[in-house]
Amino acid sequence: MVMIKSTQPSNKERLSIQLSRIDDLYDKTPFGKEFFTWNVQAKKIIQESFGPSSPEALEFCKTEGSNNEATSDKQTQYREVLDHKKTLLQFLIVKL
Repeated sequence: MVMIKSTQPSNKERLSIQLSRIDDLYDKTPFGKEFFTWNVQAKKIIQESFGPSSPEALEFCKTEGSNNEATSDKQTQYREVLDHKKTLLQFLIVKL
């Protein structure tokens, strides 16, 4: 029997890639297009790894961010959301 190795990266590798992209997001428009795209991709990987209703997925989604905040607070909120997501991704990568 011949084993064929998948050329697709594992979910752990995919989450590591998402983690490496966070630092670039700090300089982008708060909760803008780049953040939205990154967030959707990371959420999808987490849901595939742990389940769509898992505590891990729910925690990640809990810190989605909002465009309704005042401009001065928006940057602070954005950085806090990125910090939280970064910490969460680090934990989830170890968990995988």
